[in-house]
Amino acid sequence: DRLNVQDQQQATWPNNPVVARAYLDQLTRSRGISADRAGAVKTALDRNDRAQLATLAGQLEQDAASASGIDARRLKALAAAIR
Repeated sequence: DRLNVQDQQQATWPNNPVVARAYLDQLTRSRGISADRAGAVKTALDRNDRAQLATLAGQLEQDAASASGIDARRLKALAAAIR
């Protein structure tokens, strides 16, 4: 009957390369990912190198463990998107 703005629906995004690139862009702009790691992820996405992406996903999860706030959540989401 009534709109309750505190009950907003959570947006979820599919795990695919386009979404992974969006997370990578956000992390790069916020400096939440090292330039070397961002470059490796971009290269692996460009080449569709599944083995390298799986390795990088593990490294991103480790990075997320030492990160905080939104960057930690984005790193985890990026890892999930490239798995």
